[in-house]
Amino acid sequence: MRPWLAGSLILSLGTAWCGACSPFQQTDAPQSVAAPTDAGVDAIDGSPVVVVDGAAPVLGSSCRALLELDTTRSGSDGIYTIAPPPRAGQAGAPEPLSVYCDMTLDKGGWTLVGRSAQGAQSTMFGWTSKDGIVTETRYPYSLDVRSAGLVFNEVLVVGLGPNAQTAARAYKFRVGPTFLEGLTDAGVAVSPVVTLAGDCDPQNGGPTTLQNAGATAFADVFFLRDTADLSIHSGLTPAGFSVNLQDCTNGASLTGMQGAIFVR
Repeated sequence: MRPWLAGSLILSLGTAWCGACSPFQQTDAPQSVAAPTDAGVDAIDGSPVVVVDGAAPVLGSSCRALLELDTTRSGSDGIYTIAPPPRAGQAGAPEPLSVYCDMTLDKGGWTLVGRSAQGAQSTMFGWTSKDGIVTETRYPYSLDVRSAGLVFNEVLVVGLGPNAQTAARAYKFRVGPTFLEGLTDAGVAVSPVVTLAGDCDPQNGGPTTLQNAGATAFADVFFLRDTADLSIHSGLTPAGFSVNLQDCTNGASLTGMQGAIFVR
């Protein structure tokens, strides 16, 4: 088990995925974040989701940019405020965003863009979908990366173990500059896939089910599959991973797990 997952994701992400826990019987609606500096509340034990530095005077365009601006943030996972750059053809800069940053794994700088929740149902989940609140872990969260204007060239795929009490899987792969803009209706090969955590580490380019991503127009899934065939919307769904394959070599041992997607 990687300490970064045990210490950060399970506090602010993973604990809310415990299906037997009482918060799933609650009926109150998630509370909106009033301002970028507001702390969220963990859905299980009531402890705060850590707001590391809130609306800092100098904002980076991503978690990676924040880390480059101030290397003392290394190892300080939590909620940060970023100021994404304006997109081509967009009038003015996007509004600042509160995001979750993993500042530990693989030298840090990862921005959370998607998170599942046990038993969830949503039709707004994926690279171009916006749903949920980053600090409210009882419900699925999807940032809408395109509208946020995030620039990235790496994707981190995280899977959590039974009851989300242990970190089981973490993989990364690289993507090109047209991943969002030019490949919205097609799969794209992203091999090799690098294992960062867990005991599944195939040496022939990584688990095959992670070797095709893209399909960024899908509004119900972060697409991941062993082929570029888009007939099945497999990958990280609002309720967890569904990659159709169960083993390590092909399926990355992810199916049935809760999970999260980060970029940097």
